[in-house]
Amino acid sequence: MRNPHSKYPIVYVEWDDATANADWFDAEELREWCLDYHKLKIHHIGWLIKKDSRCIVLASRYSEDTASFGELQMIPATWCKVTILAPPKKKC
Repeated sequence: MRNPHSKYPIVYVEWDDATANADWFDAEELREWCLDYHKLKIHHIGWLIKKDSRCIVLASRYSEDTASFGELQMIPATWCKVTILAPPKKKC
């Protein structure tokens, strides 16, 4: 995988996302909803813009023409497992 950026690595991130539901549930529906964890697993590939003890920031898009990033996402760091797919491009 080629990474066009010289500062930010391309990463694969997995996390269990938070969710909410405003419906009303009887006892059986409530038990089923609470056990349905598979709907929370998120998979994301992007540029790792920031990582510290509080959060990570990912960008899904990068324009070489304007050297700008788009579609930013901030996720609590304790939710995430990060795997580097492509390190930053080496400067010549």
